[in-house]
Amino acid sequence: MSVPSKKRKASETALFEMVPSDLSDEDDIEEIPITKNIKRIAVLQRYSAYQKALNARVQSSTAASTSAESEAKPSLSFLEKHGTQMIDIYVGEEKILFRVYKDILCNKIEFFDRMFNGKFKEANENAAVLPEDDPEAFDMLMWWVTHDMIRSLRGEGFRKKLHLWVLADKLCLENLQAYVMNIWRGEDKIGDIYYTAEEFQYIFEKTASKSPPRRYAARMLRFQSLKRPTGGREYLIDSYGEPIPLSDVDVTALTELLAKNKEILESYLELAGRTNDSSGNEMDTRVVDLY
Repeated sequence: MSVPSKKRKASETALFEMVPSDLSDEDDIEEIPITKNIKRIAVLQRYSAYQKALNARVQSSTAASTSAESEAKPSLSFLEKHGTQMIDIYVGEEKILFRVYKDILCNKIEFFDRMFNGKFKEANENAAVLPEDDPEAFDMLMWWVTHDMIRSLRGEGFRKKLHLWVLADKLCLENLQAYVMNIWRGEDKIGDIYYTAEEFQYIFEKTASKSPPRRYAARMLRFQSLKRPTGGREYLIDSYGEPIPLSDVDVTALTELLAKNKEILESYLELAGRTNDSSGNEMDTRVVDLY
């Protein structure tokens, strides 16, 4: 009677139970008398288990990345924040067209928010006409609306600054008004600017009583009339940087202006004694905030 072999012949079923944990390489498989087909199946099963583990790791990493991106969500894009709807605004007597984003304009300026989101015809037509406004000033305003800053006013004549201030006043933009006045005064001082009688007249015609530009003009008028320029110069510099003869800003020319315009005269007299320094001299309103 033959002695049974110590090595148990593995059946195909037993082999499948061994593969995940007991088989580590092809040598293990060769020690067992199995067919080539079963050997191939065992290797494929190991590869399948590896792929499942790899896919699970990738899915976990992707989920973590998505979660992190969700928590650190960037600011809204331009379109999401400002929309795509456009409105047309025709400015000045020539009706210069400004086509702007509705949401940007309405979020920045309450005047236009009420106009285009209220019950006015402009809201239905998405268009408005502003015939009394200055196109250049409106262009500077749109730059401010879009970029939250003012395109440089330096080197511009006083009229551009005045027109922008008047437009900002109409739209109740106090911060913009204050900014314009600061630039205006600062440039006048740096350039040692003086105003002619005609320029004073223009400022008073474009502004309301007690407004900062008018008060500034009245103080400049008083300063010029009481402190005539010295130094032997035959001319001064006007608001455009051009030379002007002293005769255009002398006491005689300014006195004639006061005599012809009651409102300017009243503003002038109202300042008597209120703009002097401790020595009794007239203070330069371009340097000291007197308006």
